[in-house]
Amino acid sequence: MGTAAPTYLRWVLHTGRAQVFHRDQPVVEFVDAANGEKRFTFGGHAYSLRTSGIWKPRTMIQRDGTEVLHTVDAGAFKQPRIALADGTSYSTQWSNKPLAKLAFRDATGKEVLSLRLATESGVHIETLLAGDMPLDERAVLLLALGYEHFGGVMRGDSGADDLLLLVG
Repeated sequence: MGTAAPTYLRWVLHTGRAQVFHRDQPVVEFVDAANGEKRFTFGGHAYSLRTSGIWKPRTMIQRDGTEVLHTVDAGAFKQPRIALADGTSYSTQWSNKPLAKLAFRDATGKEVLSLRLATESGVHIETLLAGDMPLDERAVLLLALGYEHFGGVMRGDSGADDLLLLVG
């Protein structure tokens, strides 16, 4: 079986918000709230993302006031685990070879989504979504988490308002 054809997403960054487009159609918009939350809507639902704690930070995403994702402390010197309300779990892996990358892996260790700096035609962000993972709520939750934890890299090093993302 072949790999699914890549799909391109475009991020547009503004002060206090970021939009994601697919073929010039909006997919999701993340808005920074005054209380440090990020808010977004997807599939007719309202979401809020909040990170709390310094030594053992915990990120939680709620859909219409009900928790649908939270990070779980994995112990000293380990990246937190990501738990979805449906029982699905993911792990994260940071690397900096040759440039910054944040990858999300499923329970089998397969990379399902990653955000990385790339330098082809100028510095930009590439996001790779595994061909067998649709652009659904789970992917949007991971994009939100990625934006929460990789957004500073996106904003600080991109130098551009439009970022082209590769989604498989």
